[in-house]
Formats: sequence, C-alpha cells, structure tokens
Amino acid sequence: MKNVRLAIVGMGQRTMYHGLLPEVKRVKGLTITALCEIREDRLKKALEDYQRELGYEIKSFVGFGDLLSARLADAVYIATPNHTHRELTVQALAEGYDVLCEKPMATTVPDCDAMIQAARKYDRILALGMQMQYRKSYHKVMEMIDSGEIGEPTMLSCVEYRGPFIPMKDWVWKKELSGGAIVEKNCHHYGLLDWWAKGKPVKVYASGNQKKLTAVHGFKSEIVDNAYVLCDYDSGARSLVSICFLAASHYHFREFTVTGTEGHIWLNLRDGETLHFINTHKNIKQDFILKEVLRGGMLQDFADCVRERKPPLVTPEMGRASVLVPIAAERSMELGRPVQISEIETA
Repeated sequence: MKNVRLAIVGMGQRTMYHGLLPEVKRVKGLTITALCEIREDRLKKALEDYQRELGYEIKSFVGFGDLLSARLADAVYIATPNHTHRELTVQALAEGYDVLCEKPMATTVPDCDAMIQAARKYDRILALGMQMQYRKSYHKVMEMIDSGEIGEPTMLSCVEYRGPFIPMKDWVWKKELSGGAIVEKNCHHYGLLDWWAKGKPVKVYASGNQKKLTAVHGFKSEIVDNAYVLCDYDSGARSLVSICFLAASHYHFREFTVTGTEGHIWLNLRDGETLHFINTHKNIKQDFILKEVLRGGMLQDFADCVRERKPPLVTPEMGRASVLVPIAAERSMELGRPVQISEIETA
C-alpha cells in the first residue's frame, strides 16, 4: 500500500483539540509530512504534539506558498478560517495537490463554485470535512426514508443547545471571516436535513439575535447566539433548525427528527443517538444502535481516494449544497424577510 503524504494547514481547534490526531493514528497508509500555520506559537505547539504522538519527524511552514513549493505532500488538509477556504483550496489544486477542505466549504456560493471549477480544471480530488456524513446511523435514516417506512418526508428538525465557541476560535466572531454562526455550525445539519427531505431548498426564513454573547472570551461578537431557521423544499417538505449557544461550555444536546406521512424517526445525544422509529399506521416500533462509520471515517476515506483516484463520500457538490440554507438564513436575519435560494445563487 502506497502511503499518502498529507500536509495539514491551520493549527486551530479542529486539528489540535477536536480529535484529529487520534484519528490520524488510526488511518492506514497515511503519513503527515508537514504542518503549516501563520501563528508561530501554535505551529510550535502543534509540531511538538504531532511528532511526539506519531513518532516521526514532520516539517513545519509559516507560509502556505512555501509549503506547496516544498513538494513534501501529495495532498493538503485545509483547516483554516472559513473565509480563506476558496483561496487556499484553489491555489493547492492549481499546484497539483488533492485537497480535503474543512466545513463549511466557503462563506459564499461563488466561492464554492470557484473551488468546484478548479477541482475539475486541474483534475484533482476535492473532499469536504463533514464528519457527520460518515455515520452509519444517519445513512440508516435515509435507507428507511427510501424504503417508504415513514411515508413521504414532511417535517424535519434539528435542535442543538450547546456552549459558545472556544477561545482558540477567535476569528469566528467576525461575520466576514466565519460567514456567521449558522454557516459555521449548521452546514453539518443541512448536509443531512436536505438529503432526508428528498428535495431542494427553495425558501428560507430565519430569526435570531444576540441574547447574551455580545462579547466572548474578550472578543466583540458580530454573530447571533440563538436562532430559528425555517426552510421550504420543492418536495413540499419543511425543516426547522433551532440553534442556541447559551449553554454552559461543558453541555451539548442535539436531536434530529424526521416526520413523514406514515411515521416518525428521531435520534439524540441523550441515549447515544439510538435511532428510534415508529410507524403509527402499522403500529411498528423499532430501535437501532448503529455506531459504525462508513469508509473508515473522513480521513481514511480521503487517503484511500487519493491513493485509488476515486470520488470521496462527501463531494464538492455536497459541500456546496450544505451551505445554501445557512447562507440564506444569515441573509434572512440581516434583511428581516424570507430569502429565496435563487437569490444567493445568483448574487
């Protein structure tokens, strides 16, 4: 098996404190050859941690161009602030690298389109860091929808109650850098809700404000700390997302529901996301405990795709689709009115 050489760009929450290093150690056929970060203190800490845990030497770079020029990697993992994703991804693709880009894909639809076009132009792999797409339980939801067990999807929801973003994520509070709270966080959820709705989003209405988090960790916030987002689909289904960042930092609750014309599915963090299903018309009740991940998880999938030259589980087109409702929701809150998806696609 050929080892894929990966360079990681951006030493922030995802790559330092959000489980990436343990995941790297489990991936077969992957070697981390370089780390890149403009903040030298973070780069120094990351280099120490990665070399200690992985047991081999890794090069470090402050400049992204210097990293690309060194030709030490086959692919790059871009985990930098959201507003940089387009520039860094296109540059890496143009230089012949495959790219794994963290979510959200970008903060505007034109930026997403530029990334997709670059991947096609340079014939490179572009994957998106949307880990929730790899969970077997969420694919089981889709299997049950496809099989007609709940009838036609009609009402979908996601409720999340959690603490604020951590201090290390200092850029997230500026809307021009993060795209806003809904873009930063809920792209994960719409990657699933849009899929389960079996339709394309058409119209979005969002209402949110700053109830408490006007200044966090010493940073002035420009993003909402609570919101409702209602979306209409061309299939006739609707989704409602409730997001709130006002919990204590240690607390996290999330629940998904899918209600159809014949039945109901729900799963939440309280019982480890056991999948609960009921068909009220046939009096059927079932529970499923599914802990497996598909394709070995996000990083294993990316390494295999680079080696075998096959499409990733989460394609660029899926990444683009996952930000449509969040971007429209941010605009809806700004304008105080519903926003058509066509408005943001042509902006």
